[in-house]
Amino acid sequence: MEALLAVLPLSLSSGINLYLTVLALGIADRAEVVTLPAGLDIAGSVPVLAVAGLMTLVEFFADKIPYVDSAWDAAHTFIRPLGAVVIALNLIPAEQGELTAAFALLAGTTALTAHSGKASLRALVNTSPEPVSNSVVSVAEDASVIGLLALAATFPFIAAVVGGVVLVGIIIGLVFVFRWASQAFGSVWAFLRGQGRVGRDPRREQVPRRRV
Repeated sequence: MEALLAVLPLSLSSGINLYLTVLALGIADRAEVVTLPAGLDIAGSVPVLAVAGLMTLVEFFADKIPYVDSAWDAAHTFIRPLGAVVIALNLIPAEQGELTAAFALLAGTTALTAHSGKASLRALVNTSPEPVSNSVVSVAEDASVIGLLALAATFPFIAAVVGGVVLVGIIIGLVFVFRWASQAFGSVWAFLRGQGRVGRDPRREQVPRRRV
């Protein structure tokens, strides 16, 4: 049951920062703070810790550079959801059958939603003229990942509830962003069409009349 409750917060954290999630799981396993199930305990191995630590360091700096963070997010559109699916598949026993597949699908969808929310937020932040906001948002994201994982390790049920609330909030935010983007695109398109009509000579568009 604890494994099932952990799927949602782990998927959310993976959608925000997959490498930090794997690194935190591995460190917690080696420190015996948590006991990872067989298959997922590979996160505590030295090679995985080394790669996860290196990629976490790279993402730490890439996330704080305007527009580089958006490019980094675009490159991880499929990596983060896939990582969440792998974690979910190793978190729940394989003999659960259909339940395992259902939660793996939930993990991928949740991670993709969290990733989309993060990428959309970064795109909005990049419109600001100063780079400080990128660093603030990046630190807040990393802190939320650590906090969510710590909550999942100590209070799984509360972590699942918090994860559900956060997921609903992200979905609502994405709906507003989509509506705003659609309106902005419509305004730009209407402006471009209007500009195209300004340069035309209306006399040339008149159909010549035939003489009777």
